[in-house]
Amino acid sequence: MWPFKKSKKPRKPEHILGRERIEEFRAFRGIGEKFHYLGIEMTVTAHGSIDPWGVIPGLATHYVDQGGRVQKCTFNYNMLPALKAENPEGERS
Repeated sequence: MWPFKKSKKPRKPEHILGRERIEEFRAFRGIGEKFHYLGIEMTVTAHGSIDPWGVIPGLATHYVDQGGRVQKCTFNYNMLPALKAENPEGERS
């Protein structure tokens, strides 16, 4: 007897799901736009990265730390609701 149930709902192909997630990141903030995360102003530099297997959705940002150095940070799709909660749509910069 097979222990796994077959899913009744078909899954979207990974390339379509990735494209939709990148569009959600673009709707949140465009490249060059700023937002705040934990009190730090961040600037969006990309909405995804390319690897040998395809495009990986992610919000790539740069910010200046307290020492004056430029730092990089990337947010994955799971962080998008928290970013939207901290940065309402009316406060786009």
